[in-house]
Amino acid sequence: MKSKVGKATHLVREVSGCAYWSVRRASASVRGLPGFLVIGAMRSGTSSLYNYLIQSRYVLPARRKEVHFFDNHYCKGRLWYQANFPTRAAATFRRLQYRQPVVAGEATPYYIFHPEAPSRIRAICPEAKLIALLRDPVDRALSHYQHSVRNGYERQSFVRAINREMAWLEAGFEGGIWAPFPDAYSHQRLSYLARGLYARQLRNWFEFFPREQLLVLSSESMFADPHRTVREVLGFLDLPDSSLQDPAARNVASYASMEADLRSCLVRFFEPHNQSLYELLGCDFGWEGT
Repeated sequence: MKSKVGKATHLVREVSGCAYWSVRRASASVRGLPGFLVIGAMRSGTSSLYNYLIQSRYVLPARRKEVHFFDNHYCKGRLWYQANFPTRAAATFRRLQYRQPVVAGEATPYYIFHPEAPSRIRAICPEAKLIALLRDPVDRALSHYQHSVRNGYERQSFVRAINREMAWLEAGFEGGIWAPFPDAYSHQRLSYLARGLYARQLRNWFEFFPREQLLVLSSESMFADPHRTVREVLGFLDLPDSSLQDPAARNVASYASMEADLRSCLVRFFEPHNQSLYELLGCDFGWEGT
């Protein structure tokens, strides 16, 4: 009996979800585009940051945190993207209600690493403010690996996975948009090291957007003082200050720490790349080994 009830409940939810999305698609032309995008990085606290921001009365959430339009769903077109956001009437009502500006936004952490995301965002949301949340790349790599294991994307040990990626990075795989990875799947799911080469990624973004349009934060600073980070981001978005009611972290996982020798190896690998990032931004995040 419970099984039948469970299946029936699941079916109802599917039907309701389809109907809900159909309404949003039908009303896409009266919906606006986002005023901000949290572009990454993966496993750096973007779920926490987005949750902090949508606690503000001046921030309107998207249908879901990660829309994945400018990476995986760009072919679906602008109206599909707009269907994920509130109507312009809802935004106007909120603005009149509080007599303050309001803004909608989403957070898809693959954007910062996707080679075509900057040009696509420039084409559709040229005025959107961009936020990059960066984590110590050594810690980020392990967290990303553990995430891939939990979701069934990865079956190799961490050491073997790192060695495999090192080989890809050295080989280069010239000529494709997914270089140095052999395919799109590896680029998105198995890029434990490359996603931590932040300076390379940000230079790509700075080719399409002025630096003042992109706020770069460290995950470590955010988790040390989420209230301060929220104030900084709201200021960047030209929104009034808003108290953070729930500073609890989101999407946190537990796993064994990295072996000391392997950690030292990765620290050495990332050290020159971190230094390039600090020189690019003019600030030092104080990550290990720099």
